[in-house]
Amino acid sequence: MALAVRGGQVRSAKVFVEGSWPERASASNLGLVGTGAALVAFIELARTGGSSSDDILFPLTLADSIVVWPAFLSLARDKAAPRSTRKQAVFLVSRAAGEKTAEGLSELASDEDEDREVREQAVFALSQLPEENRVPVLIRVAISNRDREIRKKAMF
Repeated sequence: MALAVRGGQVRSAKVFVEGSWPERASASNLGLVGTGAALVAFIELARTGGSSSDDILFPLTLADSIVVWPAFLSLARDKAAPRSTRKQAVFLVSRAAGEKTAEGLSELASDEDEDREVREQAVFALSQLPEENRVPVLIRVAISNRDREIRKKAMF
């Protein structure tokens, strides 16, 4: 991954899979980083809300030998993180783990203290799970959620 940093903030992120990229005189090569260390570092970068937060999360889904969905779910629940980053994390949770994430997404959708857009994204993420995982959870959200708009989205 190549990160463009200006003023101490990550301004853009670009992922490279197999191959190389042109060396630049102004670039610093940090060498190889283990997937676990990369997960921790990139989640923290996304949490701090630079302009490239969303771009930083996707490459983690490509990593081998690590389970990323718990970190994504934690980021989605972090009210200090930017809303767009949290919504991206919610979406990636649904792509990363299927049935294992249904309960976490359901809890996020039902959390009345949570930002509504993040809750709505959780309902959308639930709708993207395989049918056998999504239907029971969406029915439960549609029946029991206190927020009428969230119930409507779950029924839709």
